[in-house]
Amino acid sequence: MKIRFNNICRPPIKKTFLQTERRRGFTLIELLIVIAIIGILGALAAGTYGRTYIIKARLTEATNSMATVASAVTSYYQEKDSFPANIQTNMIQNSLGIALPNWTTTARFSKMEVLNGVITATVDRIADSVDGRTLVLRPTTNSNGAIKWDWDRTNSTIQTSYIPKR
Repeated sequence: MKIRFNNICRPPIKKTFLQTERRRGFTLIELLIVIAIIGILGALAAGTYGRTYIIKARLTEATNSMATVASAVTSYYQEKDSFPANIQTNMIQNSLGIALPNWTTTARFSKMEVLNGVITATVDRIADSVDGRTLVLRPTTNSNGAIKWDWDRTNSTIQTSYIPKR
């Protein structure tokens, strides 16, 4: 049995002036440059996505508190057949009988009020881009007396990208 080494045993081919050798594939430098560009773009995208994700996560506490107040306002409406006229942050627990986070130190809102059923919260301690802005949750009723709650995108002063979809 004879073993052949095709590439090793052949003598080199001499090329004339007009003949060129074709390269296949990429060089190591080209691959490293592409990997570096992809890494830089990924770092930029992750930073922007990370900030948005953190703000939305922190806003969840405020929106959950507003949803709890909305449940209490719904109960109030079903009992009295009207929405509460004007309830401020410190009266929500006493008037509606629900507990909210300690809004003076830990809550993600500095003020929450209910005015004729419309719940408005001023967000705080989240990020400079949203602090001091408001989220508005508005009820609508149908002929059967059912209440549907919607986030009011026109009267909320927070960026619409941070307002929950439902």
